[in-house]
Amino acid sequence: MQDLTNQHASSPELLSILDNENRKVRDGLLNVQANFAEAVVFNNENFVNCNGIASSCEMLASDSVSIQSEVNQFSTAVSDIRTITEETKKQIITVHNLLDLIRGIANQTKMLSLNAMIEAARAGQAGVGFAVVAAEVKSLSNGTDVIVDDIRDAIESLLTMFDKVAGNMQELDDKSTHISETISTLNTSIQSISVRNSDAALRVIDANDQTFMSLAKLDHIIWKVNTYISVIEHEPSFTFVDHHNCRLGKWYEQGDGQASFSSTMSFAGLEQPHSEVHDATRLVFAELAKDGEPNYTVMTSYLNDMEAASDGVFRYLDQMLKEKQSRTG
Repeated sequence: MQDLTNQHASSPELLSILDNENRKVRDGLLNVQANFAEAVVFNNENFVNCNGIASSCEMLASDSVSIQSEVNQFSTAVSDIRTITEETKKQIITVHNLLDLIRGIANQTKMLSLNAMIEAARAGQAGVGFAVVAAEVKSLSNGTDVIVDDIRDAIESLLTMFDKVAGNMQELDDKSTHISETISTLNTSIQSISVRNSDAALRVIDANDQTFMSLAKLDHIIWKVNTYISVIEHEPSFTFVDHHNCRLGKWYEQGDGQASFSSTMSFAGLEQPHSEVHDATRLVFAELAKDGEPNYTVMTSYLNDMEAASDGVFRYLDQMLKEKQSRTG
């Protein structure tokens, strides 16, 4: 009987110990909660960065394809010019060869004019007119030699320039081919980076989903601990908010939850147990606000409802995550 009395006397001390320990647990959970919240923000920033990288990769890929197309057009133009240059060179060589024929004809003409002049000399006065014509023919032949030499020099200069142009064109063709191959390799690398970045973005989203689910669970654990502290202290230990205005509620109704999970089958089912968690705490606070000693039997029923609803929240969060992951592969 005395032991029971002592145990009864120590109840306030026991409640003080429980209250103190619950506060320590809550403080520890709040610290972990802050870390999870920072992780969610960090993952969101990483996802934004991944989207930025994806946009940059798309721009680079588009630019590289455009550049490669232009380089290919340039290479085709260079190749066409090379072909035209080679054909023109062949035609100039043909003209060069014709000059030899013209020179041969001119030489033959000079020989004929020389023979004509000799015959005119033999003819004496009768061959004077013929001699004048022969002299003119010789003069024309000599003029032809000069013109042929000038044309030959010009053609040889042209051939030298054509050889130089052909060499430069070959070099341009080789360089444009190398540039095209380099750009093709770059484009392949960009596409590979884009694929890896997309994979990384999906992993970031998956990690962020899991992190937020853990944060939501942690929020509910802290909510429950605060509710128990309120019962021990006989007054609310935190500001009550309904299930629309807590972190999970905002995420569910207008945040990433609505955007990313609303298509899952379990999404609609989350609202009921979530609202029941908040309703149970609201009823506990209402009981604490009554005059006189609280009805602990009633509050125990509310607390049991809160725990059952919290378990439901956890199940739906897990199921939503599983459904989304199975859908995205």
